[in-house]
Amino acid sequence: MANIFPASAGNIPGLPAMQVQRTGFIDGKPGFVTSFSGRRSGNSFNASGQTDVVEFVLNNNRIPLLAGNQSIEIISTSASDSALGSGVRTVELVYLDAAYNLQKTTVTLNGILAVSVQKDGASVTPQAIWWMHTLTAGTGLTAAGNIILRIAGAGAELEQITSGGNMSLSARCAVPLGYDAYIPSFFGSAVSALHDFRFRATVSKLDVPGISSKTILEGIYNFQGVLSVREGDNAMRDMGYLRLPEKTRIKISTIAGAATAQCDASFPALFVKRNT
Repeated sequence: MANIFPASAGNIPGLPAMQVQRTGFIDGKPGFVTSFSGRRSGNSFNASGQTDVVEFVLNNNRIPLLAGNQSIEIISTSASDSALGSGVRTVELVYLDAAYNLQKTTVTLNGILAVSVQKDGASVTPQAIWWMHTLTAGTGLTAAGNIILRIAGAGAELEQITSGGNMSLSARCAVPLGYDAYIPSFFGSAVSALHDFRFRATVSKLDVPGISSKTILEGIYNFQGVLSVREGDNAMRDMGYLRLPEKTRIKISTIAGAATAQCDASFPALFVKRNT
């Protein structure tokens, strides 16, 4: 595989993310950089097994795996999160559609009544969720209740803006069609109790030109990096710009030292357009 981070004219040696942020390109290829931040607080951990780092309650401690064929809806636990309410009025949802293309759409809330998520008049059926955040709000400026994205018909929860906040906090994403993701590092902070963080992705491990290239393992989140952090501490693990191909699903999980332990975890990602 060619080196996409050469120290050539116009590039900043050792700082590919800055190069993309400044110009939108790296080695002539379009790219962009973003980060994914997650937090577990106020919901139970599995003290003896892995739990994905999100703010909402999970079934079997795992984020639901979408397949691009299920409609979704948004609802709040407060009537004040609505078009004329004092809480959040509209949110923007960023997601990958059924074909793994990166998309966004705006949803006007209706309080404790569920609203179908649509784009251009058609129901959204995502392969993966990136995040949702506030676009407009009333006098309260933040979410009055928990704003919940779920599978339509009161199905499994997929994302949440927690009461008092303005953006969801989930340490996960999926790589859009036509892109490779490069992961320079990941971060973990143990707010309470010991945490064994696991950076995970649905790909095979070996990636050596001429020998083996990463292949998608749908539903199998292999460990790509580990990080053990004591209570009250934080740490970062260098990932050496780990390459993850299109359609890879990524998340951070933790094995916690106590049943209700809290933590923060995050990772940056550099997305580079593949050769066409």
